[in-house]
Amino acid sequence: MKLAETRSLTPPGLLVLLVGTLGLLLAGDIGGLAMGGYNWTLSFLLLGSFSVFAGVCLLLVVRLTSRSDQITRANLALERRNAEVVRATDAKSRFLANMSHELRTPLNSIIGFTELMHSGRLGPIDSEHREYLGIIRDSADHLVALVDDVLDLAQIEAGHLRLEPRPIDPAQIAAQCIESLQGLAVENEIDLALHAPPAGRVLLDPGRLRQVFLNYLSNAIKFTGPHGSVEVAISREANELLIAVHDTGPGIEPIDQSRVFDEFVQLNRGHHRGRGLGLAVTKLIVESQGGTVGVRSRPGSGATFHARIPAVAVPDQPDNAATPEPEAVSAELAEGRR
Repeated sequence: MKLAETRSLTPPGLLVLLVGTLGLLLAGDIGGLAMGGYNWTLSFLLLGSFSVFAGVCLLLVVRLTSRSDQITRANLALERRNAEVVRATDAKSRFLANMSHELRTPLNSIIGFTELMHSGRLGPIDSEHREYLGIIRDSADHLVALVDDVLDLAQIEAGHLRLEPRPIDPAQIAAQCIESLQGLAVENEIDLALHAPPAGRVLLDPGRLRQVFLNYLSNAIKFTGPHGSVEVAISREANELLIAVHDTGPGIEPIDQSRVFDEFVQLNRGHHRGRGLGLAVTKLIVESQGGTVGVRSRPGSGATFHARIPAVAVPDQPDNAATPEPEAVSAELAEGRR
């Protein structure tokens, strides 16, 4: 029952109804008395029954009115709390965006000058100083990656993630990501391989797909020991893109597999610990596009991180063909998800 309907049956209104009914009853009794056939016993029985019925109705109306008022107050309190949560989320997003900018500026300066000194372009340095400068540079790079992950996490949670799908070749993006991490893999004596049969182009955001590959690959390299390997597999299934990254690391305990994608969760895999954000960001990026992520692993047998992302196939076009408009691309992607 709606609040307006409940308030229309207030106790004063019910009293008017009761008095009117009682008047009709007494009028009938008086008429019967005037006709000389008045039945006092029946009158009192009817009046008593009516009084009980009226009392029950009055009690129900009072309780219903009180309950409706409580629900109304609870709804108003909930609306206020929701508004406060929205304001807090927006404030957090603004703070993180400002923090990201304020931190990036000095960190970029640290990285730039450290790189100049490490390369010897500012003068000769001995091997010990070069090693220390390398540690400073790597630590600064780690901080920049952490700032980027925190900012991405805040934007996705606030619903501010912007996707710009375009016709892309996932295998080409995967190859670029492997090439960018080849130096790190060689340094750790890890072989990188890509298995991607020709699957054509699909509609996806290239920047976000690159982020998924890099997070999976960097995580796999980090937890794979010397002389290990990391393999990337890409395939298509209907209107979905399937990604799998397998490493030969120590694997993940079954009890930890359910929380490996949680925020700020750092699992002990061997002697390495992550910052606990890369996989969480990957999960949110994939799920924001209607996809799913997961992991398959057995302790001592490595781990396979996978993702399924809705991706509409795009027919090959001549080089002089017109590029689809962003609105048309987005509409086709949405249609494919349905």
